[in-house]
Amino acid sequence: MCLSCCFFDSTTLQKQKAEVDQYQELFWSLLNSLHELDEAQWPEHIPKDPHDPKWEFCFNGEPYFAFCATPAHQVRKSRQFPSFLIAFQPRWVFDEINAETTFGQKLKKAIRQRLVSYDGIPAHPALKWYGQQDNYEWEQYFLSDDDSSLSKCPFMAMKNKWKSIRS
Repeated sequence: MCLSCCFFDSTTLQKQKAEVDQYQELFWSLLNSLHELDEAQWPEHIPKDPHDPKWEFCFNGEPYFAFCATPAHQVRKSRQFPSFLIAFQPRWVFDEINAETTFGQKLKKAIRQRLVSYDGIPAHPALKWYGQQDNYEWEQYFLSDDDSSLSKCPFMAMKNKWKSIRS
C-alpha cells in the first residue's frame, strides 16, 4: 500500500492545550496552502466542488485521501497520535476496495469492526463509500472526537484560484 505521512512539531500547540477544533483549523489551512503551491492543473475527472461525492483533494494532478491525527483526540483513539500527523493515500489504492466488490464490502466490515473495538465507540457517521451520494470525502479527512462534522468544506482553494483567474 502506498502512503505518505507528514509529521509536524506540535509541541507549542500541546503546551497551549490546543483543542481538536484548533488542529482541524490548522489541517485545513495546511491543505489550502499546499494546494496554493501546486503548479499542476486540477484533474479533469475530479470535480472541483468538495460537496460533490466524487471530489477528492488533489496535488500534482493526482487525487489523494488525506487523514489527520492529533494529540488532542482523546475519544477516537484511531485519530490520536503523539504529534500532529497528516497522511496521504493515492485514490488508486482504493480502486478495488469499493461498494461494488465483495472484497471491498468484506474489508470495510472488518475495518469498521476493528475501529469500533479500538475506539470503544461507534464509527463516525461520516465514514462512507467514495462516490456514495450522501458521502463527502472531506468530512472523513478530519474526524471530530464526537459524531459532529463541519457544515461545509473549509477547502477554499478552488474559490481562491477562481478569484485570481478572474482578476
